[in-house]
Amino acid sequence: IPEPGLDAAQLGTIYHRILELVYKNAGGDSSLESLLTLVEDTAATVFLTAPQVYGFRPSPLWKIEKEQMIETLHLTIDALESVSEGWIPYRFEQKFGINGTPSLILEIGANVIRLRGVIDRVDRNTSGELRVIDYKTGGTMSVGDLNKGQRLQLPIYALAARDALQLGDVVEGFYWLVKKAGASSLKLSKVKTGDQEGPEAAYQIVTAHLLKSLSGIRAGEFSPRQPSGGCPDYCPAVQWCWRYQPGF
Repeated sequence: IPEPGLDAAQLGTIYHRILELVYKNAGGDSSLESLLTLVEDTAATVFLTAPQVYGFRPSPLWKIEKEQMIETLHLTIDALESVSEGWIPYRFEQKFGINGTPSLILEIGANVIRLRGVIDRVDRNTSGELRVIDYKTGGTMSVGDLNKGQRLQLPIYALAARDALQLGDVVEGFYWLVKKAGASSLKLSKVKTGDQEGPEAAYQIVTAHLLKSLSGIRAGEFSPRQPSGGCPDYCPAVQWCWRYQPGF
């Protein structure tokens, strides 16, 4: 049911857009001072058309929400720069398998899986190695989530950057929690399996889950179940699903 104000998806999209533009507009001068100076003007431009572009009706709290977003952006950019020594922003909102860009093609045994998506950000160091970052406004992302098959985005993005787009070798990657101004505990460099460590271990885990999902799709297994933290209120089935349980 339409409601005044922002939902979680719209809020996240606005944060993504402002972060993308701030770093793009900074160009060669990506010093912390330059980035923070760009936040207000960039945010003001995005806010001006946000209700029309992202499809929401501003509530009486819209003015306060904008101020809170700007404050959050200052804090999160400051924190992100503190863990970015030696890394230079390289690609933003990088598509793969969309608008003519190469798809990520995974060959798993006799199976061929084609994936498409948009990588929030790719950084590069002086050695040409890559770091993949996926912005998130909420939630927690741990290695346990990856092992259970609940957080597969990051390794898929890393594989896409390396194999589909051929940008270079990925040595690091994490989810950046915008509101918490910190990186997730899940980092590609820290993932371990029995015989692998780092991004290769993450690729091994994600490949196993993709094969399991593909087998389930082909077998017609679509058993519904609630997420462990409850259902998100933006699920399109909220109004009729008999299994719906409010969650995060």
